[in-house]
Amino acid sequence: MVLHPELLHAPFRAWALLSERFEESGLGPLTAPLATEDMDEAGTAAEDTAGLLGYTVRSISRTGKHTARVVFADLGVADEVTLDVPAGDGPFWQFPLEETPDFVPSAQFVGLLTSCL
Repeated sequence: MVLHPELLHAPFRAWALLSERFEESGLGPLTAPLATEDMDEAGTAAEDTAGLLGYTVRSISRTGKHTARVVFADLGVADEVTLDVPAGDGPFWQFPLEETPDFVPSAQFVGLLTSCL
């Protein structure tokens, strides 16, 4: 769906062909962008992480009455991308969010938030 929203309605065979083309071009198999895994040195999954196109949101903080700063970090490298974005003047929750008895920010939540941002 990151490539094109119409892929949501594509038959399984279309996904298989697209994945085949990805591999032929050297990009590796087609995988879900919100369900990536970090690999350790042995090539095994070290920890589930979430992200979009290799990045995940690391922090969100208010910088002014109508602005916020969003920091995205590359999952594989120490590179960061920082963006100053418009924000409403209502109540603002800092990110990363704190875990509470009613809310545990999961990898899937962070992946969805990254996609929305």
